[in-house]
Amino acid sequence: MNPGEPHGQQLHPAALLTVRQVAALLGRKPVIWDNLHANDYDGRRFFVGPYSSRSHELREDVPGILINPNCEFPLNFVPLRTFAQYIGCDGKWTPREAYLSGMREWLPLLGTIGQPLSLDDLILFGDCYYLPHEEGPQAEALYNTANHLLGHKPADWGEQAKVFRQQAARLRDFCVRLTDLCDRSLFYSLSRRIWELREELDLFERFVSFKSNLANANLPFRSGFHLPGTYRGGLVARLQYLLLQQPDGSFTPSGPSVGGVS
Repeated sequence: MNPGEPHGQQLHPAALLTVRQVAALLGRKPVIWDNLHANDYDGRRFFVGPYSSRSHELREDVPGILINPNCEFPLNFVPLRTFAQYIGCDGKWTPREAYLSGMREWLPLLGTIGQPLSLDDLILFGDCYYLPHEEGPQAEALYNTANHLLGHKPADWGEQAKVFRQQAARLRDFCVRLTDLCDRSLFYSLSRRIWELREELDLFERFVSFKSNLANANLPFRSGFHLPGTYRGGLVARLQYLLLQQPDGSFTPSGPSVGGVS
């Protein structure tokens, strides 16, 4: 039985009844194969958030739970740590606390040849690569701030623009410092993904900085570091722009209908 299809789908307590029904049909308890942290379907992402959204009582209705983790083994420290805590926990299960505990244990393994990494920065970074359908709270707050700024005139931004720029610069610089990791297998597992995050943060920080000067509020913003056809370029990106997925899961063309398709 695979409760992780689609990847990361939440297994609600009501699913316990389904597990028991399956057990009755099989004449034995089913083993669960969980795809929560699997990232083989999206080469741009990985997931270091906690094992979560699984009922604690589920453990009593199955003889075992298997997890399908990130393809890159060095990225699975926190997922495996939190999964072990879920399996062995006797009291209340709090995924976020398990995540923070896992991050504290992971930090000493992230030695660098330069400036040491801080736990606060690591947690913020991990929140950006949390779970398939959920950002960590700090990453979600950063996104909401960016979205809020874009929805209002620069004259109304106030201190929020300054706060965003500081947070974005902090996260961008952390991505750069990850190039100093002594564990090169870990760095190579991260490198392409973190550089994409760095580029996006750099673009947003430049945009907000430019528009914060009210003399530029009505001027178009361009970046010499993000050129057409190179930044967000290539066939995959062009295809992704053509079909936009809506909140209900449906896909619609991004531009004018072609050949009657709408």
